[in-house]
Amino acid sequence: MVMIPVKGVGKASEGACAGEDMAKQQTKNPSDKVKKQQEKGSKNAANQHTDQEMKVKELMRENKELQEALEKLRGEKEALQEKILRLQADGENFRKRITREKEEFSRYAKEEFIREILPIKDNLERALEHGEGADNPRAIIDGVNMILEQFSSIFEKMGVTCLTCQGEKFDPNFHEAMMHQEVADHEPNTIIAEHQKGYLYQGRLLRPALVTVAKAKSKETGEE
Repeated sequence: MVMIPVKGVGKASEGACAGEDMAKQQTKNPSDKVKKQQEKGSKNAANQHTDQEMKVKELMRENKELQEALEKLRGEKEALQEKILRLQADGENFRKRITREKEEFSRYAKEEFIREILPIKDNLERALEHGEGADNPRAIIDGVNMILEQFSSIFEKMGVTCLTCQGEKFDPNFHEAMMHQEVADHEPNTIIAEHQKGYLYQGRLLRPALVTVAKAKSKETGEE
């Protein structure tokens, strides 16, 4: 008697079993893969969160350092502003003091000069008193010479010197020619007469001397 297999009844073939195992394995694998991906995603998220926390901490640290640097700069700025104000005040006080001292020096310098020339005025007044009705003019001359000596002494103290002109070569830096005169006994461009004395103050020209300067005789004058 021959047995005929009926569909769905009896032992399944090896191929059918293998297919069922593969189907089960395929059904199982996606779940494991998703689970691993989820675990990996969670791990990446945790790492990202840690990185963000570190970045935030680093930014907070840098911000704190910048705030400290800013406060330091503000303090230095305020110190510099105070120093500038002090320097400006010191400069203004120094300028006022120099101006005041200059005015006082000028005032007292004039006072000292006046004090120096008062005795000369006294001597001039005495010379006039003694000169009225005096029989001896020599006393007046001596009095005037004494006054001139006092003037010379004061000028010497102040650094005023008189130019020596007679017989010197004419120098336009110190002399002013009033006229030129032809003379035979003097070389051309030589000072032969002094009309007003010249003076130097501390080596600088105070007043030029007014002089007459010799010039060479012309041919027409020489022929005469």
